[in-house]
Amino acid sequence: MSPSEASLAPLRPSDTNRGELPVVRHAPHPELRETVVRVTSVVKEYDGRRVLDGVSFELERGRVYSIIGPSGCGKTTLLKSMLGLVDVSAGAIELVGVDVASVSESRVDEVRRRIGVVFQSAALLSSVSVFENVALPLRLHTKKKESEIREVVEHKLGLVGMQDALDRRPSELSGGMKKRCALARAIVMEPDLLFLDEPTSGADPVTAAVLDDLVLDLTRRIGCTAIAVTHEMRTAFRLSHEILMLWKGRIHHKGAPASFIESDDRLINQFVQGRKEGPMTG
Repeated sequence: MSPSEASLAPLRPSDTNRGELPVVRHAPHPELRETVVRVTSVVKEYDGRRVLDGVSFELERGRVYSIIGPSGCGKTTLLKSMLGLVDVSAGAIELVGVDVASVSESRVDEVRRRIGVVFQSAALLSSVSVFENVALPLRLHTKKKESEIREVVEHKLGLVGMQDALDRRPSELSGGMKKRCALARAIVMEPDLLFLDEPTSGADPVTAAVLDDLVLDLTRRIGCTAIAVTHEMRTAFRLSHEILMLWKGRIHHKGAPASFIESDDRLINQFVQGRKEGPMTG
């Protein structure tokens, strides 16, 4: 984390100096349980190769989930399927009560307005300011006045510690600062669902911890459900109420972080501990 980034927001990571993997300690959002994501028997094939093989799970409002697994296990395909970016070969995906795998494109667009996405690369528009990047969803999907847009954008940038970067271009920001701006843009519409694609990829350990804490704080404030696709076990353990592990296109295990640490499953142990020897390489 650069000095300029630290000066913008004195957010403090927790447990960054410990050797063990941290287990999430926060409580779920205090609302009645409500299923906001329901994936049922989803199959996806590419050129005869089955990438997702009967994937089923449910996610509840106000909770944070991580999807983990080795490269090629189907994580990215599952994420794209949930976002309606690729069609599934079979099964159903319901987001906030709408089956995005079977409805019209216009209906999917309506659902997407209730979703925030933070892409791995942050995906900020390089030709405009931070303010305009964060304001973009409001300009596209609402009829707010300019004064209202400015108020909302300034508030959201304040939540991520980037209120002093309104007029900067993305090229002037560090990687961690770009991720913060991408988070502000993702929550500017107060989404029901927040998807994060490798949210701490490429970040140093301190910046990663700060980003993790920021995601937890924002999801609590908004009351949304967050789904992070990640290779980083520290991020998965810090963020998640529950973790879903994919292996060969199937859900191998779904449970609290502690269930992964305490598991005697050889596949889980190899992945969590990063060992070369085991069923993934055997």
